Amino acid sequence: MLGAAAWPVAPAAAPGDEPPWAELAATPVTPDMVERATLRLTGGPLQLIGAPLALVREKSVRELAREADGVTTLTSDLLFGFDSAELAPGAREAVGAIAATLPQGAAVTVDGHTDGLGGDGVNVPLSQARAQAVADALSAARPDLALTVTGHGSSRPVAEERAGGSDDPAGRALNRRVEVRVTG
Repeated sequence: MLGAAAWPVAPAAAPGDEPPWAELAATPVTPDMVERATLRLTGGPLQLIGAPLALVREKSVRELAREADGVTTLTSDLLFGFDSAELAPGAREAVGAIAATLPQGAAVTVDGHTDGLGGDGVNVPLSQARAQAVADALSAARPDLALTVTGHGSSRPVAEERAGGSDDPAGRALNRRVEVRVTG
């Protein structure tokens, strides 16, 4: 979870040697700023001019997990390929890192969710299989955990999938998730 203190910033350059972005680089990055930040790359490959702006934070720019109210929400798009329940490369290690933070012998629920595309005949088994894949990775890392696994399909959305009368891929992406919750 993001801490309340300001994030570290890049060290100051020697006087008169400061790049044009020095003032921005010296500004503390707060958790609220990180939470609201959007990175949009347009117009071809990203090019760094001079030294890159140092933005230090606890998680990668593209987070694997969001944590709130005792629930770790894993973004399915980063864990699994399209219409797949096989963990993507690196996902098993990321889930193992989450397992390391859970209390010894904890009872944990693992709930899988999909977006609203397709029907329950596809979405419920897919959400169950994805939740089971995460549970298997948790169990491999921490055999002491008591896991309960459930697939909910698209029955518990956290975001609207239509905005302004049109399909909203960002909303659908938020609904594709696996939630890990300590229950006891």
